[in-house]
Amino acid sequence: MLEDFGTVRRLVRETHLTESQVRLALAYRDEYPDEIADAIQENRLPVSELRATYPFIAVAPPGA
Repeated sequence: MLEDFGTVRRLVRETHLTESQVRLALAYRDEYPDEIADAIQENRLPVSELRATYPFIAVAPPGA
């Protein structure tokens, strides 16, 4: 989310997250960068690929 929002300040201002939660997540990211990079990549898969990989889940339409 930080990549999408650009700054910690904006992320905190525009979401339900606190600065402490964001800082904790950043510390985890810094400690386990490969795990986080893999998770981000998986979260950004195209919907068609998600449906092919996980045919048993419903994918919400954009903006839902």
